[in-house]
Amino acid sequence: MDQVKIGAFIAELRKENNLTQQALGDKLGVTNKTISRWETGVYMPDIANAGSGNFYGVINGKSS
Repeated sequence: MDQVKIGAFIAELRKENNLTQQALGDKLGVTNKTISRWETGVYMPDIANAGSGNFYGVINGKSS
């Protein structure tokens, strides 16, 4: 798994949906620093967070 590519994908989706890192973090229950770390490839999203909270739907604006 390429962490940098995944991070770039998260950033792209976030920006397409006009979300700040803070806004996305609030929706996912993590800090804006965590979002930044995901986007730069320092950390990967926790699979539990990604699966249980409809991660893609939240980041893609299809969930509240």
